[in-house]
Amino acid sequence: MSQQETVALPEVAPPVDRNLWLFGLMWFGQLISGIGSGLTTFAMGVWVYQQTGSAARFTFIALLSALPSLAMMPVAGALVDRWDKRWTMILSNCASALCVLAMLLVALNGRLDIWHIYLCVLALSVSGTLQGLAYYPAITLCVPKRLLGRVSGMTHASQATTQIAAPMLGGLMIAAMGIQTIFLVDFVTYLFGIVTLLIVRIPELAKREAGGGRSSLLKEALYGWTYVRERTSLLLLMLYFASTNFLLTMALVLLAPMVLSFTTPQWLGTLNSVSGVGLLAGSLAMTTWGGPKDRVRGVLGFGLLVAASLACIGLRPNPLLIAPALFALYFSIPLVNGSSQALWQCKTAPEVQGRVFALRRMVASSLAPVSFFLAGPLADRWFEPLLAEGGGLSGSVGRVLGVGPGRGMALVFVLAGCLTVIIQALAFRLPSLRLAESLLPDAIPD
Repeated sequence: MSQQETVALPEVAPPVDRNLWLFGLMWFGQLISGIGSGLTTFAMGVWVYQQTGSAARFTFIALLSALPSLAMMPVAGALVDRWDKRWTMILSNCASALCVLAMLLVALNGRLDIWHIYLCVLALSVSGTLQGLAYYPAITLCVPKRLLGRVSGMTHASQATTQIAAPMLGGLMIAAMGIQTIFLVDFVTYLFGIVTLLIVRIPELAKREAGGGRSSLLKEALYGWTYVRERTSLLLLMLYFASTNFLLTMALVLLAPMVLSFTTPQWLGTLNSVSGVGLLAGSLAMTTWGGPKDRVRGVLGFGLLVAASLACIGLRPNPLLIAPALFALYFSIPLVNGSSQALWQCKTAPEVQGRVFALRRMVASSLAPVSFFLAGPLADRWFEPLLAEGGGLSGSVGRVLGVGPGRGMALVFVLAGCLTVIIQALAFRLPSLRLAESLLPDAIPD
């Protein structure tokens, strides 16, 4: 597909008000389905840990969930661009529902084993990747351009709701009713999501193939990279998120051990709840406001608040000081991500959004596994000894951050925050990134 190839929107589009209603129904169906999926994910992790007592087997679930998604992103994006968005979401939800139903039947027969859990996580990762990649292009086709920022806030609000509700409900349900009930509830929520998708009608692109034929799947998958590379502003924005996500993940993976080094698990639970509330509050703010008109300023401005919050988390070993910093951090994340999402939706042609968004997600998440692998060893072998009693930095940095257990991990937070500030400054000095809103023409009509 050449850059000059065009794909027209339907000549007779449904009224805007009707499209918004359809999006609202689709969003609500995916919210309910997402809560059910969150319940199952939480319950499967708890079940594996209860059966084995192994942290390694528990974390292997997260690895199985993430790696297949990253590996299949380019091809999945090309497939989503080829396929009908609504039916891609419907069939992906059907595949997930059948997988959960199979787990329910195995559990009811008393034959549930760990390898069943791993196979289910793998299957859900594949179907969930296709569903997620079809979701955002479908939003672009349903929602007026001026409302994309608010809609991005709504999608983050659904994620925050799942993050808050799923662990709370899952903990109660698995203790009182067992994992079989959770599988049943998840299956029903998938059916609800499928029914809502069967009701809605998403405007489809009227495809016109250039040159009379379709290129190979591999060539179409690689076109996502070509599309971004030819638009320097989008390329720089993608690299910006890869670097800031690396630092953010490096710090936040150490939050639990840092907090537990000076206070109780009850306080850790409270701080996790504060994070969820902050995420939900930021999502609602983005939904109500829609973000700044210049979306890059929204990314960089609230990104600066993320950086400052990261540094503040590590300053003192006091949960009463960490709580507001965590709230500010998670409040800012939906505003950063929502502004970025709206910009990508406006500046990327609808016919290539599957491939481009797949590439974007893959690059933004590519360094997260590196952060997981590096954070623990760096903290244990370098930073903790430096801020131990009599350590190399105890007489300098230790005067500010304190010395003793957990203060080396606190230094990781401070350094990550400071490096993120530097990235914000460098990004603001790059005209191609700072002026992306005006340099890139909108790829979707008003």
